[in-house]
Amino acid sequence: MLWNQASASQAPGRWLSTRRRDPQHLAARYCEFNLDNLLVAANQLTGYKGVSKCVKGQYNKGFVLTMDNGEQIVARLPNPNVGPAFFTTASEVASRHFMPGPRVLGHSGPAHLCLVYRQVEPRYSLGSIWARMCRSSQFVIIDQVVEIEGKLASVLFPMQGCLYYTSDLKSNIPEAEGLDITPSKPSGLKIELCRQLSCFAIGPSNDRKLWNSERNLRKLDRGPWTSPIHYVTALGTNELNWARHHAKPRMNYYRSTETPENLNEDILNIARNLVPKQACCEYDYINTLSYPDLHLDNIFHRP
Repeated sequence: MLWNQASASQAPGRWLSTRRRDPQHLAARYCEFNLDNLLVAANQLTGYKGVSKCVKGQYNKGFVLTMDNGEQIVARLPNPNVGPAFFTTASEVASRHFMPGPRVLGHSGPAHLCLVYRQVEPRYSLGSIWARMCRSSQFVIIDQVVEIEGKLASVLFPMQGCLYYTSDLKSNIPEAEGLDITPSKPSGLKIELCRQLSCFAIGPSNDRKLWNSERNLRKLDRGPWTSPIHYVTALGTNELNWARHHAKPRMNYYRSTETPENLNEDILNIARNLVPKQACCEYDYINTLSYPDLHLDNIFHRP
């Protein structure tokens, strides 16, 4: 059965400045799902005895499931506006392998691509307590963040894109290959880390800018990209592809007389000059893990 429509819809907030587009915004946050299937998937992990809604995010809907042993886990389902549901979910699961935080108990399944986390003890976002913390405590947290960033930057990848488990990526892209981790890789890479990385693959970017609106229907180069030049030219080619099929003129008397196609072609003509032909040092063209949305409200402190 489907839970009531309010559970699948965006309830709080409206877009006053664009009232006529309100249905469009609501549709982007409408996620129809089968609650029974979600509960079946959770029950396969461990028995449950209750379920309740939790606060809805901008891109996801969440439910708190109370298990037979009293513990609670969170089931999260992506809204349409999150971007490509499969790639977003699969990449987040793989990336969390390297990050401290709630353990992923399961993902995907008949309930619609969902993430299920174990809920940890009470914690606070740094944004709510940072101003009240003493300087020494702030330095301790900064050191911890730098340590985590250092670990992420210590692993080098041969391509730019998003990280996935090879098994997940192959289910969508059969020809996908895992990372070729061999002794010829950077000397600092330990044998155990090589073993762990062998089950990962670099796949397409899940950046919403490459998937939103009509772009979702077009065959674009979303990666992985093998070099900075490949990346720059791919973005320009993607925009040229979109402009030729979907660009619309705007009522702007000061706009350029050039068409979008002309501007994108100019960018492609100079793209190879935007990136140095030779790296100045060994660290110029490296691909490492990074977290693009790191701010105080996304860092949690365990009291």
